Amino acid sequence: MSKDSSFLLVCRLVKLVLQTTIKFTDILYWYASSLSTLSSNSKTSLKMLNQDKNNNINNSFSLSKSSSNPTIQSKVILQKIIRLALVGRENIKTNFKYWVFVNGGRYNSTNKPFTINKELFNYAFVCKEWCNIISNTFLTEFILRYPSNESTYLDLQTSVGYLSNSRSLYQLNSIKTLYCYEVRKYTRDEASEMFELLSKFSNLERLYIFTGDINLIRNIIKRKPSFKIRLYFNQYAKEVSLFDLDYSVLERVTLVTRDLGYCGDGYDFEPTEQWRVNKIYFDYEGAYDEDGDNNHIAHDELFAIESLKSIDISDFDYVDIKELKLAMNDHLESFRCSSILSMFGYDEDEDLGWTCRCIENSVDNDYEQMISDNNQTDDWIEFCQRLSKNKTLKHLKLSNFCSEHKIDDQSILKLVSDSFVQSLALNTTLSRLEISCDILDESFYTMFSNNRNTTIYKLTLFNLNSQHLQWTTNILKFNNHINSLDIESYIIPHCCIYTDIYLLCDVYNEIELPFCN
Repeated sequence: MSKDSSFLLVCRLVKLVLQTTIKFTDILYWYASSLSTLSSNSKTSLKMLNQDKNNNINNSFSLSKSSSNPTIQSKVILQKIIRLALVGRENIKTNFKYWVFVNGGRYNSTNKPFTINKELFNYAFVCKEWCNIISNTFLTEFILRYPSNESTYLDLQTSVGYLSNSRSLYQLNSIKTLYCYEVRKYTRDEASEMFELLSKFSNLERLYIFTGDINLIRNIIKRKPSFKIRLYFNQYAKEVSLFDLDYSVLERVTLVTRDLGYCGDGYDFEPTEQWRVNKIYFDYEGAYDEDGDNNHIAHDELFAIESLKSIDISDFDYVDIKELKLAMNDHLESFRCSSILSMFGYDEDEDLGWTCRCIENSVDNDYEQMISDNNQTDDWIEFCQRLSKNKTLKHLKLSNFCSEHKIDDQSILKLVSDSFVQSLALNTTLSRLEISCDILDESFYTMFSNNRNTTIYKLTLFNLNSQHLQWTTNILKFNNHINSLDIESYIIPHCCIYTDIYLLCDVYNEIELPFCN
């Protein structure tokens, strides 16, 4: 089978998802019947998403120059299909509530609870390969990041029983990594029983555990000093410190926040430093006041915590442009957040409009002026200057918190885009970039087409329109370093403006890629 045919086979799946009115099972049956025809020369893998967290239509696909091995290639596509089946409702968190604006009015929506046992295990039992994909993708760190009382977990004792069965797909001695959700405090007898069960995993090397019981962690380290431990927790005591625990044993400490929306600027970051947190997720689930609003907080103290290597701030809040420069420090390796990227050029006293997401918590004009003061073009230029000299950051995500406003002044858009392009051309460590196209003009795409940046291999573009997609084709044709490209375009259903989706599909149909010839 030719490379053209192989690529077209994959493209059929993209178009099905972009224009989908069919059932997932139809895609799965089509894939099963077509998989055997995949060429050994195929070099394209895909990523597609249907919906974003606000129920906007989210048309997304990814093109990747990857291995020519047909077995690896088929597994890549299979993994994406399973993800579509399970994460078509992209949010796996149970009973997650969110607020959205529709025609000036606000309503509350609650996602249908996601039953981990029923959905995930049904797919995992198809075969061992599917079991591998499910366990590696959904039943590991994701559950530790988003624990829920409504999710059912196998306790350690039951798990040991299953794995001891001679008919088990996996045996106790084959387990090298174990994920353990043990949030409660243990009595001495219970802890001893747990240590005994852990000892049955004779070849265990790494333990991921969600718990707030620091004594349990210390005892595990004392009894099993060879274990590498990664700790997850969502509560802490100020009097506790983990500075004495060596990084060679306690590899990573991840904090999942729960009360940011209530605390606002009163949130205390001191324990985050005492627990020497390396990674922090800002989770706003349920963190709303009686009006459904979430309090915006300042992040300058957070960026000063030197133990932090990774920060992931939910899109339910934003980081002011004035604070972005503080994230360009000498310890952060991954930084993901939303910022107000469309207000460059707006005057301080300009009416921002009451349907704007930026000011949904606004109570007076001073709040609007504060937003404007903290998100000026000069602050963006300083951020870009620091990014150009940064030597530690490897992964950067900047999505646009506000979709209502756009940069109308083309000279300002050029200044904003050119400053960012120059910083990327000088930066030598960034390897993954996720960025909103709302602040990009053609110079960004020209830089990648001319290979002026040689370190970024994975690129994600948000808020694409048809013009940006046309420019993106040049990256695909001429860039020699990017091997994964994700693009996402959002259309708000209640606006009834579907023109862009058809433009995207038309442009996509015209794309000619060099690795398909």
